[in-house]
Amino acid sequence: MPETVSLHRRRARVPRPAGGPAELGAHGRGKVTVHRCLATLSSALGDAVKHHRLSHNPARPTIIPQPPSTERRIWTLDEATHFLRSSHAADPLMADQAEVLIGTVMRKGEALGLH
Repeated sequence: MPETVSLHRRRARVPRPAGGPAELGAHGRGKVTVHRCLATLSSALGDAVKHHRLSHNPARPTIIPQPPSTERRIWTLDEATHFLRSSHAADPLMADQAEVLIGTVMRKGEALGLH
């Protein structure tokens, strides 16, 4: 098995950022993307340990910092009205859906569950 891993590493030659998560961010990856990549990698390696494919999870000691969420700006009444008027002119069906979302303060996932 070690020969297989060694052979794979020689063939793969995948460039890896030397600086870890900070370096990934410098290569055009957003903080959320980096966080999701690290979480996915840690989860996959954890499953490999659980199924006895690896002896330990090398990503486990890593603290995966949660990126700060961006502050959301809430539309004013005038902005919402302008958006709905423009939407009705462009696509009345989508405008009706947007009006339900805005009028009920429903989240996208909740609205998708409506029948």
